[in-house]
Amino acid sequence: VWGGLERPLPPSRVALALDITRGLLPGEGGGRRHFWVVEQLIGAQGHDEIGYLPRPGEAAMWALQSLIHGATGLMFFRWRSAQRAQEVFCYGVQDVDNEPGRRFFEARSVFSFGRRYSPVIASPYVSRVAFVYSYDSVFAWQSQKQSSSMDMEEESRRMYEPFWRWGVPIDALDAGDPGTIEALTARTDENGTTLPRLYDIVILPAPIHVDDALFAAIYSHISNGGSVFFSFRADLKDENMAIRPKSRLADLAGVEIVEIESLNTERIKIRKGPDYPQAKRAHSRKRETKKKNTDDVHQEITSGVWRDMLSPVEAGVEIIYRYDDEFFGDYAAVTRRRFSDTSEVVYVGCGIDIDALLPLAGQALRNYGLLSADSKPSPSPNVEILRRVDRKGRTWEICVNYSPHESSWRETLIPAYTARVFSPSELPVSPHYHQWGSKTSAAERSSKRRGTRGRWLPGGLPSDAAVRLAQHGWKSLVMPDDDA
Repeated sequence: VWGGLERPLPPSRVALALDITRGLLPGEGGGRRHFWVVEQLIGAQGHDEIGYLPRPGEAAMWALQSLIHGATGLMFFRWRSAQRAQEVFCYGVQDVDNEPGRRFFEARSVFSFGRRYSPVIASPYVSRVAFVYSYDSVFAWQSQKQSSSMDMEEESRRMYEPFWRWGVPIDALDAGDPGTIEALTARTDENGTTLPRLYDIVILPAPIHVDDALFAAIYSHISNGGSVFFSFRADLKDENMAIRPKSRLADLAGVEIVEIESLNTERIKIRKGPDYPQAKRAHSRKRETKKKNTDDVHQEITSGVWRDMLSPVEAGVEIIYRYDDEFFGDYAAVTRRRFSDTSEVVYVGCGIDIDALLPLAGQALRNYGLLSADSKPSPSPNVEILRRVDRKGRTWEICVNYSPHESSWRETLIPAYTARVFSPSELPVSPHYHQWGSKTSAAERSSKRRGTRGRWLPGGLPSDAAVRLAQHGWKSLVMPDDDA
């Protein structure tokens, strides 16, 4: 958050920015390098207008998000709030009185988290999903918005969040980087044998500009068994920003773009198509029951910003969603063309609600074995689930609640502005977690005195202690016996 901003950005949008940062430089073996965050906010900020005040534990959750997305170095801005000059209202870890307060304990606990889980944080960030970010497309949309509601960052989030919600690591790659082209192109060894793919799923948000090298890499990726998800105005302009006679990506999707419409601020209804993923039926000797489809979309579906009206021209193209209006209801809004049991091309032809894409993302991830059959997405867009693999090959699951409301994961309560780490030995049968942020019970405090680590929030204190801190100062608190 920054001066004048009344609410924090959505967690998925921040996660994408962190992934783009990590993706700026390639690492060894096709991986991405770690990075540092040198100005992590801890308090309210602003030069003339002061922005949103992070709630107790909230700024620590933002810091944790940086760490779990690949940051191996983190510095809070700033240590002590300034007394003079332009940045006197950029509140730091401590105020000008230099007395430790709530923000001090939050920062301290973040570093405790970093030390405790350094084997996970510092491990290579391995992903099978690539989000390809095109700066040429960004500039093309900036020069001609075409819709008053067009925001490339939001369209990127629309395509990113459905996969992010499933807890899989995602690499963000620069479309103009030769390394990206190499990573997406099918590779062979010295004997001509095709090597395994580096990525299974490629995501292209509103790719209005696709140069020949990127298209060739996408075509090679699909030919090698990979999948591609992309959204509207796909491959509209060439390298000179001239309009192409025909979209090559639409050809790959097996559809024709019959009509287009800028929706601007209007919202239109979308309905499920004939090929919408349906729940399978489970059979038993006594009776047939319908298995609950946890991926299903039950709410009303709408779209905004833009719509490409799609018509299948190749056999086997599935219509996942249709438009639901009087004049254009026969056209498809989202289509899927399968090339094998795993490989598919999904064309998202409009600014559809993000939740509507969750089932498609989940199915694609399961097709490649990146999710188990009973996997579920995070309970809300304000709760992040991320699975990281350490150097020993063990999977850790991190759940971060960025919301002011409690949530739950794996039948475990996740209070507001807290994080829990599920250790690998107990996943998935009986999760053993380490928790930051909940109120510490008397029993837990007693166990701490016997040498057992307490469960304290990134703020370093339970919520009732935050009230005591505000009323009586930091010396009134019983300090947690943690690693700091």
